[in-house]
Amino acid sequence: MKLENKKYTIFVVDSEVYWCDYFKEALEEEGFKVIVSDNSKYASDLLLAENFELMICDIDLHEKDGLQILKRAKKIRNDLPVIMTSKQTAVDTMISCLNNGADSFLVKPFEKGELSALVKNSLEKRLTAERMKLVSPFIHDKRHLEIPSKVELVPEISQYLVQHMTKLEICQENEVQKMRMAIQAVLNNAIVHGNQNDHTKKVTIDAEYKYKSFTCTISDQGKGFKHSKTPEFGGKRIGGEKKGRGLFLAMTFMDQLLFNEIGNEATLIKKLDNAPKPRSSKNQDLNIEKHDLKILVIDDSRGIREKVIAAMNTEGYSVFEAIDGADGLTKIKEYKPDLV
Repeated sequence: MKLENKKYTIFVVDSEVYWCDYFKEALEEEGFKVIVSDNSKYASDLLLAENFELMICDIDLHEKDGLQILKRAKKIRNDLPVIMTSKQTAVDTMISCLNNGADSFLVKPFEKGELSALVKNSLEKRLTAERMKLVSPFIHDKRHLEIPSKVELVPEISQYLVQHMTKLEICQENEVQKMRMAIQAVLNNAIVHGNQNDHTKKVTIDAEYKYKSFTCTISDQGKGFKHSKTPEFGGKRIGGEKKGRGLFLAMTFMDQLLFNEIGNEATLIKKLDNAPKPRSSKNQDLNIEKHDLKILVIDDSRGIREKVIAAMNTEGYSVFEAIDGADGLTKIKEYKPDLV
């Protein structure tokens, strides 16, 4: 979708005068109105006083962390597209920005053409989202798929199922990949553990899309498993099979994970917080609180441990660490984690 013929206002926050001038010159050449600020306190005030179509903010501000500006901007206007910039290339910094609502992350230095393309793409996505809001409350879409038990199909099937979610406001764009991982996990369980990789057996998928609501039921032709007791996660045995990791991911990223009576049909449910929560009927809700689950991270790399621990803490889990295998065995006996 092309941008409408109007003058869009872009707000730039950067502590370095050079970059303020660079952004202003490059974007004004493209026909945008540009307001710049090299003062983070003044920037916070402008967020309340002015109406912008897009914000560009550096993460390394002098007076205040750019991440704080991002959080404040999203609190004031959740639909405001934000592009974060930095001279850093640390993955955890980028992930933190995206998890807090940034549309994209631009590493300095960059070419004007790269900046222009990113800005236009962000504005076009916002325009598309605004137009979709007019019709999305009335959409009720269903998809039915029957696939052979082949794990190589899982990535494409899961991508197909999540591609409409941001348009229907089922989840934010930075949550889409988490949703995809949840679907992949349950599909893999159905193929590998349910149908035992038997290509003659099928997996049935029924997906239902409503405004701010997504339900996906995945059925296999296996014998199922006993799920009446709380499952043990982390790759431990569940009903005689090692299914813990898949169920753990699905429970983590979805609002609810339900099973039918025999355990060969799983239903994934995702709703926005302000949408009504579903009630369990014949299916059984796993009903597991994240803060009750303990995770042990074992890696000899401190950097990797810190990144994994930070990600799991964000999700609300209790996390412990071990520096090697011997330390890990000691911690397992001590903490009795649900996932290693």
